[in-house]
Amino acid sequence: LELLRRNAHDNGVEAAVRVAPCTWGDHDAVAALGTFDVVLCSDVLYGHHREVATALARTMHALCHADGRESAALVSYFAREKLLADVPFFEECGRLFQEP
Repeated sequence: LELLRRNAHDNGVEAAVRVAPCTWGDHDAVAALGTFDVVLCSDVLYGHHREVATALARTMHALCHADGRESAALVSYFAREKLLADVPFFEECGRLFQEP
């Protein structure tokens, strides 16, 4: 997380972003963080087990506003050798999120 904080500082956006640990699937920890306009995920998929991949999707969804305010979850994804293992994540995202 220190690298993320330094990147936010170096790019002049530290006042506009929040860097915090988040355990996927931990409902209490996720609820304590609140919701956000943008949830940004990068380099988070590495052929995880189905339960882990779907917990990530559900956590991203829980961090987005649910009260009618606009919110977006953005995922940077690079297909690796375990592409098929990542399919449950994308299926769960398709179930949870609507296209803009």
